Amino acid sequence: RRDDSQFCYDLAKTLMREGYPEAALEYFRMGAERDADTAYGAVQLGDAYLRQEMVAEAQFLFDSALKANPENSAVAAGKGQVFLAQGQYDAAVALFSELVRTDEHYLPARYYLAQSYIGSGIRYREAALLLNEYLDGYLNFSWPSRAKAHWQLALALEKQGEYNMAYEAITLAMELPRGNDQMKRDAQRLEFMAND
Repeated sequence: RRDDSQFCYDLAKTLMREGYPEAALEYFRMGAERDADTAYGAVQLGDAYLRQEMVAEAQFLFDSALKANPENSAVAAGKGQVFLAQGQYDAAVALFSELVRTDEHYLPARYYLAQSYIGSGIRYREAALLLNEYLDGYLNFSWPSRAKAHWQLALALEKQGEYNMAYEAITLAMELPRGNDQMKRDAQRLEFMAND
């Protein structure tokens, strides 16, 4: 059954990359239904909902999964990502701070806590430290990419007035796979500020 569900997730991810989100979501749902690990299934489907900005669906899924798996760090992080998507930065900071404290091996909590700080407009130096800790670790492919972490690091450094370091970080982000258009816009701004 694990193989069945993983096949569904792999196919769903391919469909998502190729621009077929509705079909991808069907396979994510099928994978989650077939997955013996209900928490893993919820995380896969919930992440797909969040990528499609289906925040209410993600919230319902993560709330249900948390009742069944209250100690699962990935499910808790999913709930925190819902808070971020809703702009509830205080709730996200509280959740991810607790997750960093209680599960030091779950590195994405550091990434998301840093993202929460940056979104809140607070603790940029601490955000940069958390992101460096994240980047120093061995990253699972399903976690936020190195490109995204370098991008967030660039934003934290920019807020501290470290424009040259910020431009270096975003340049590195752009060289890595899984970049996006928002990164490009930030890179143009930071290039101007670094050279100013």
